[in-house]
Amino acid sequence: MPSRLTKEPTPTGPAKGSVCHLEEMLDEYYQVRGWSQDGIPSEKKLTELELGGKASQ
Repeated sequence: MPSRLTKEPTPTGPAKGSVCHLEEMLDEYYQVRGWSQDGIPSEKKLTELELGGKASQ
C-alpha cells in the first residue's frame, strides 16, 4: 500500500481528512482471521480450511 494512504489525509470526498490507520488494525485483523502476528495462517486455520500442511510448501 502506498505510504501516502497511511500518512496523508484524504483530500476530497466523503472520507476527506481521514487517514488509514493500517498498523493499528493489523493485529486485530490477523487475530480474527486465525493468523500469526506476521500474517501467517496457523496450522489450526489451515486444517479448518482443509489446507493442512500447505503452509510449509
